[in-house]
Amino acid sequence: MERRAVRWAAVALVVLLATPAAALGAKGAFWGTWVEPRGGSSQLQLLRSLEAHMGRGFHGVRLYHPLDHPKMRSGVLDLMRRRRQPLYLNVSSEVNRHDCVPWGDVAAGRYNAGLHALARHIKRWPAKVFFSWNHEMLNKCTTGTAAEYVASYHRIHKLFRHDHVRNVVYVWTATAHNFKQDVATLRSYQPRRYDVVGVDGYNQGNDWTSAKDLFAAAHRFAVKHGKRLMIGEVGSQEDPGDATAKGRWIRSAAATFKAWRVRMVVWTNTGDYWVASSPDSTRSFRAASRLRYFRR
Repeated sequence: MERRAVRWAAVALVVLLATPAAALGAKGAFWGTWVEPRGGSSQLQLLRSLEAHMGRGFHGVRLYHPLDHPKMRSGVLDLMRRRRQPLYLNVSSEVNRHDCVPWGDVAAGRYNAGLHALARHIKRWPAKVFFSWNHEMLNKCTTGTAAEYVASYHRIHKLFRHDHVRNVVYVWTATAHNFKQDVATLRSYQPRRYDVVGVDGYNQGNDWTSAKDLFAAAHRFAVKHGKRLMIGEVGSQEDPGDATAKGRWIRSAAATFKAWRVRMVVWTNTGDYWVASSPDSTRSFRAASRLRYFRR
């Protein structure tokens, strides 16, 4: 009997070791958004309108900040704070909202004062903060070498740890195109310590691409490095020749993200990428958002 127990224990260990780390104990995905004000309506009004279409609330929202703007206050953020929902915070290597600053200066500690202030705000957030440093680093505020970017990422990680920020999930984010076309270059920008691979990508009406094809390279990268994937920006335009194509795209995307067990999906609601751009798209988004995997 004892030998049989040992044998079964060995089998269980083999199964455990053969199972990807990302799949062990993985919960469903957070379902978030970013909403651009339009038509005289505020972000909060539009967010509530989208939630009414879905018949449920969003888990969290995406936020873009420069280095010198640490405060996290707005109608939408106040609502998420009261709900104790997560936040996806992207901080770029810039000041005054437009002026990019060198990654080397961030790594050298010249912007520590702003980062300490940001750390205090993050600590006060009542839920997880998914934090991305200078997302899409090959496309936005590319102000140094790969080594300087990595050093700046590590500087922030060390500073947050020093300030006892314990509610952060570190996200390393690039574009779907980068993972597909620039992966050799991208590897040199990869920090030693981070938690989740983030990816941004969009389906355009004149270049129709399924979510599976759009994000496949990023998914492979995440699996190879033992990380879960986070869809940090996603959206689809309408197909001018097919009023139901966008709805099908959304349903297919949700099924793909579920199969991949992504950590979070953040839908971009702006311009042509508004999810409720047609009756069929609205119905599909509602159906996708109500899947059990996206309700946690």
